[in-house]
Amino acid sequence: MSLLRLPPHYVSWRIAAHPALQPSPVQTPHRIGGTVMVQTYIHNTSAQNGTWIAYQLIDLERGGVVSAWFACHADVDPEVEIDKILRVSGSPYEMDSGSKWNNERTSREGVWVINRYDWIIQCGKEEEERFEEVPDELEDSQFRDVGLYNSLGIVDYGHAEKQIAEWKGKTANERVQPEHGAWFYIPNGEYMFARFGFDDAHSAARSFLFFTTNTYFDQTTFRGLSKSLRLKETPEETFERKLREGYKYEGFDMLNMVVNSTMEMQQIYPPRSDIFEGRPVESECLGHYDKNLHILKEADFEAIRVAAETLEIPGPLKRPVFDLLNEMILSYLEQFVIPASSEDSSFAAAATLCPKPGTTKDETYHRNWVKTYMVEPYKDPIPGFDFDAVGSRIKDFLKPRCGNGSLVNNNGFSIGIAGIVRYLVAELLKDASGVSKDNNRKITPADIRFGTHFDKEFRSMFRLCRLYWYGYSKP
Repeated sequence: MSLLRLPPHYVSWRIAAHPALQPSPVQTPHRIGGTVMVQTYIHNTSAQNGTWIAYQLIDLERGGVVSAWFACHADVDPEVEIDKILRVSGSPYEMDSGSKWNNERTSREGVWVINRYDWIIQCGKEEEERFEEVPDELEDSQFRDVGLYNSLGIVDYGHAEKQIAEWKGKTANERVQPEHGAWFYIPNGEYMFARFGFDDAHSAARSFLFFTTNTYFDQTTFRGLSKSLRLKETPEETFERKLREGYKYEGFDMLNMVVNSTMEMQQIYPPRSDIFEGRPVESECLGHYDKNLHILKEADFEAIRVAAETLEIPGPLKRPVFDLLNEMILSYLEQFVIPASSEDSSFAAAATLCPKPGTTKDETYHRNWVKTYMVEPYKDPIPGFDFDAVGSRIKDFLKPRCGNGSLVNNNGFSIGIAGIVRYLVAELLKDASGVSKDNNRKITPADIRFGTHFDKEFRSMFRLCRLYWYGYSKP
């Protein structure tokens, strides 16, 4: 839609030419800063010269109250531009809203992300004293009128000092629209966010989106329009749509972010116990294995899942989930079961697999059941799960990798391991199902990874699985 068709609820101003010190913001890696992730920016970029227009964005479900602002150069189609920004990096509180951080994608798309902790408030002694004088009993909405949470101004560089002097001493809702810029005020907003959009050459900003925690883009639009900026979907509808679009739900980005954060926090606050070793380098990992060696077939997984009463696995993700679980099981067999097979009895092997009581509830629980199923594999039989066939495939995998005198030649040992495998897969699916419920979806590979990561014992058991960390190709 052309600019002229938009209703006249905007302000405009001209921006004069001022050279940029660099073509685009320079970002540094994330790091831990107290309780939040920190990413430092070095920036001093120019805005596209000419006339800029600012638009109010209103909440359709809250009586048309202003919930965000959008400004862009007069040559930019505001609806097309804001749609791009929201796809690349929208509100971090909304599902399927792109990146929450500046990264390769945001850089490639020409979007610069500013989050709630990225602002620096600089004021003189007079302003500091004024903020300190606000009574504690003052209602939160009135306190926000002071301007700390929900307002900001953008001004042409050549008129900045004069405009700041005019705004000085006025509350957010008292500041009028300037001739050479715009004042953005969002009533009852909390925590400020912004997104800059850059021109195709990434040499100058051409748009600016300002919103708060209380901005919901699936019920927000330009004043005068009736269609929201984003499609309103339930979490279940979003999940089904992304499946149709071919989204893989692998979970690598989030897993790596959690792991990196944990490692950095350990450096700042060293734990007394439960040291997290972090992600292993790929050369240390086990697998990938020939798929012909995979222990469990689809019917086995389905029998275990039904007996464990977990959520379903959607059709398009069954193969990735089954491959991941099989690779995790094979890495467990190679890392732990092969050494245990040198013992002289299944009882001794069980003791080797579970050498001592766990230090946590999860560890104790898992180790007790591993011992139980090793010596009583047919305990709690599962309809449709063929212990003998699974035991045979386990034996086929272990025999070439174990010594001639190992327990692998004893069929009872392989059946015992089949009992352990049945138990481990059921527990992995239960952990994953809990993650799935939290995200209002069916089981995905990402849920397997996160369920495993947050179970200390399983995190240790399957730590060396290459597919778990790296997939079939690096993320």
